[in-house]
Amino acid sequence: MNTPARIPARISALPAAAAAALLALAACAPEAEEKTYEVGVEDVGGGELQVADPEAEGVPVDLPETPMVNVPAEQAEPAD
Repeated sequence: MNTPARIPARISALPAAAAAALLALAACAPEAEEKTYEVGVEDVGGGELQVADPEAEGVPVDLPETPMVNVPAEQAEPAD
């Protein structure tokens, strides 16, 4: 009967050591600064997030008053 080969103790401890090293590095990492966005700043970042003024009234828009009509049921003549 074949018995599985034993893994040396130093190789089996390697994943645990790597995990411990990653946790130690994560604990020493500086905290990320939270970005703050201000209204009315000049965009020098080349496309960063644009913030709208929540107090703004908006832009006045003149809507056309053209009445809507249905398309005639008869087929149209082809254009020449």
